[in-house]
Amino acid sequence: MMAIKTSAIFSFAKSKSKKKLGKSAITLQKTLPAKGYATEAVKAFLAAKAKKLNIKEIYGICLAENTASVQVLKKCGFSQICQGPGNYQGREVQIIKAIWKNYN
Repeated sequence: MMAIKTSAIFSFAKSKSKKKLGKSAITLQKTLPAKGYATEAVKAFLAAKAKKLNIKEIYGICLAENTASVQVLKKCGFSQICQGPGNYQGREVQIIKAIWKNYN
């Protein structure tokens, strides 16, 4: 069975200052049919980071061709803000950048 990597990178900042507080990545090896593990992991990540750091916005970036990661971002409440060439893990590729806003 072939392993397919699902990956997204998240940056988080306080809304008013836009000062970057950090960067995290979530990568899952997908060897079984979609079970929602990535969505569950991202939702837990969002809740924990938003609460711990009092974050109002988190940015997600994934490869445009990675439809699994694009769907995870959508299911987790991210809104796409741009698509096009960008730096992703040290390479210039087509990316999607999205934003998640904490309304709590």
